[in-house]
Amino acid sequence: MAGKVGGRLGRAPLRDNPFAEQTDLREGPFAGNDLNTALLSARPSTFMFTMSSDAMRGSGILNGDILICRRDLLPREGDIIIAEWRGEFWVRQWVTRPTPRLIASDGVSPDILLDDLNAAGCFGVVSGVVRRLKCRPGNFTARRPPPRH
Repeated sequence: MAGKVGGRLGRAPLRDNPFAEQTDLREGPFAGNDLNTALLSARPSTFMFTMSSDAMRGSGILNGDILICRRDLLPREGDIIIAEWRGEFWVRQWVTRPTPRLIASDGVSPDILLDDLNAAGCFGVVSGVVRRLKCRPGNFTARRPPPRH
């Protein structure tokens, strides 16, 4: 099923975009669903947090992203989780081998070694990311790339 944009079905002109005259919109596997259904499948145990660092940049999670966290899932090796450690919350990758630790993916932040598992807890597993784009009418000017010779 095609999406409706600007009063037209399927293909909509992009009047302000010099790079393309039309785009083809399709709903795909989420046809008929809204974001609540698609992203918040276990509502009573689903929470949203705002990421406040770039520690998980290598995993595609940026400062300011909204993280969807499910408390009903048990963490598995390699999952990105929201952990509570020493009274603070940390978004990190959960690794148990060779020793339990939380790993950042920015290449800068040190691993958090969990030598005392009783002092750490898993608040939930990150199941999705929502990112707001900065392209709004009035603050974005598209420029045609220079011709190649």
